[in-house]
Amino acid sequence: MQGEGTLKNTITAYESDFGTISVVLDRWMPKAVVPVLEMGKFKIAYLRKPFVQQLSIVGDSKNAQIITEYTLEYLNEATSGKLSAFATGA
Repeated sequence: MQGEGTLKNTITAYESDFGTISVVLDRWMPKAVVPVLEMGKFKIAYLRKPFVQQLSIVGDSKNAQIITEYTLEYLNEATSGKLSAFATGA
């Protein structure tokens, strides 16, 4: 039918009864799964805060390394989820 087509990479937000949800597409996600993440419920948790350790001086150059240990902390598991098992209208 005329006027029908395929949408590709066009959806940027979804408005629901619970507010507006930002949509970010990822080429590596399975086609039948849509993650719903509330990004405000994540933070970086440090075991060791970043610091610079001087290594050596050779001529006018100074060598150093940045050392840190961190992870992504999920503050409330119940605020996110996934959409799956989609059906297409025939």
